[in-house]
Amino acid sequence: MPRWLAHFACFAIANSQAAAEKARRAGIPQERIAVIRSVVESEGFVPPPNARRWARERLELPADAFIVAGVGRMVAGKGFEGLLEAIALMPSDERPFLLLAGEGPLRGALEQEAARRRISNWVRFLGFQGDVRTVLWAADVLAHVPTHFPEGTPNTILEGMAAGLPVIATPVGGIGEIVRHGETGWLVPPNDASVLAEALRHLRADPSLRRQLGETAQTFIREHHSVSALIERILQVYAVVMSERLSATLR
Repeated sequence: MPRWLAHFACFAIANSQAAAEKARRAGIPQERIAVIRSVVESEGFVPPPNARRWARERLELPADAFIVAGVGRMVAGKGFEGLLEAIALMPSDERPFLLLAGEGPLRGALEQEAARRRISNWVRFLGFQGDVRTVLWAADVLAHVPTHFPEGTPNTILEGMAAGLPVIATPVGGIGEIVRHGETGWLVPPNDASVLAEALRHLRADPSLRRQLGETAQTFIREHHSVSALIERILQVYAVVMSERLSATLR
């Protein structure tokens, strides 16, 4: 947040503790900052019966493949290059099938990178998806591994967790506040394709761990990132601001 904007703000709403710290450094007092986390219509992402089979048939994917989804705008800092590198580092008989959903200025370069690394047979570029649920329901794991992009709480992760997917992520910005290593997901360091590849191998080999992480993540989203929680917290902030405004007017 620019300092000039902080000067005019009577209150700041941040979607993560990381974002709240940025607001504090910009000059807004701690007591004037409220953390109200991003939300998702979680029930809409819960896979219905046979969703996995339906989604894989629709995307023409093998029923028994291990599938990793990567969703987001293809721009610098989102970590798609590292994801391709991790796939390339894995032995061919252990590689997951990678679905990349999204558009952006780097798509062409990423397609060329997949070809250069000779992994095009394991990667499918789906382009922009108006309804990402098909991709999530087809996948076994969601990978969201930004390198330096200033992430708050990305909707992609919230949606993947709501769909019951284990999420492999990097602790950039506020991501580590929702993806808790070994509990609601799996954290890897930014810019480390070898560790990312090992995480993919680990989750591929352990279906029970994937199921445990996905179920815990789904519960976490339902309890902490619901629409009702967002409305309640915003109304609380507005009530504080309006009360102070009224008091100032009456003085």
